[in-house]
Amino acid sequence: MWPSEKAKVVRAIWETTCKERLRGMLEEERKRAMRHFGVSEISKCKGYNVGWIQLDIWDRLVSDVWTTDAWKNRSINGKRNRMTEKDGSITKHTGGSIPFMVHAERMEKQLNRKPTYGELFNRTHKREKGQGDFVDHKSKNVCESYTSSMSQKYGPDEANHHEFDPEVWCDAIGGQGTTRTHFYGFGITPRGKNFISTSINAGDASYSACSRPNHEREQTPIEIDNLREEVTLVKDRMINLEDKVEKQASDTADIKKYLEQMMDMFNPARMFTNASIGPSQPTSHDKDTGGPPL
Repeated sequence: MWPSEKAKVVRAIWETTCKERLRGMLEEERKRAMRHFGVSEISKCKGYNVGWIQLDIWDRLVSDVWTTDAWKNRSINGKRNRMTEKDGSITKHTGGSIPFMVHAERMEKQLNRKPTYGELFNRTHKREKGQGDFVDHKSKNVCESYTSSMSQKYGPDEANHHEFDPEVWCDAIGGQGTTRTHFYGFGITPRGKNFISTSINAGDASYSACSRPNHEREQTPIEIDNLREEVTLVKDRMINLEDKVEKQASDTADIKKYLEQMMDMFNPARMFTNASIGPSQPTSHDKDTGGPPL
């Protein structure tokens, strides 16, 4: 069990991971439904009862969520952002839908040691499981810039380099690559920018380094060592949470219950349904006997 003072951090990581997983599961189910019906619009997929989502909930998602203007606009904006070219190509990685921390865990089992951040970055941004070329210009440029800057700062001998230097990383990416929930090279960071005040992990440390004025960016060796220890702690906790989430995701009943609750939130008018219904009409039995049956 994690220390009690880390409870908020762990909870935030868990919630962020669950949201990402559920979003991915729903996206896959929409794709399956459109393939099933041979259509390209989700609005034509009502009545789909092949997947894991209960039919009545599925139809409500189609009519009340996925076909609304708000949803369509978010989808269009998200697609546009993903297709935006940076450094001459569309930014991407080879990690798929698997969180970077899970990749790190798998690499640790393969290497019989914890992978360095450079090894993890190559594994998730190079083809052929980290042995081929970079998937885009941005990852190649960032890697080369970071490696060069580390040599300038700590010398050519990599044995003298710190495992990870958030300031050098920030300079390598040019202070860019941050969104509400992501930081370039780190994948998901819980609550994005707002999470920095309550968590210290590699991504948050990098964003924090990018955000501070230059005169506040000095770090002592002791602070860096403490940061490294906290990075390891949060990484281990997140890996454990990933295992629990994967196991929990297999429980279809729990997923259906969550979807029902989610739909209730999407339709708050249901809260007032009972208040809008008038007094019940007497049954035929009431009319005959003058009251309810005994």
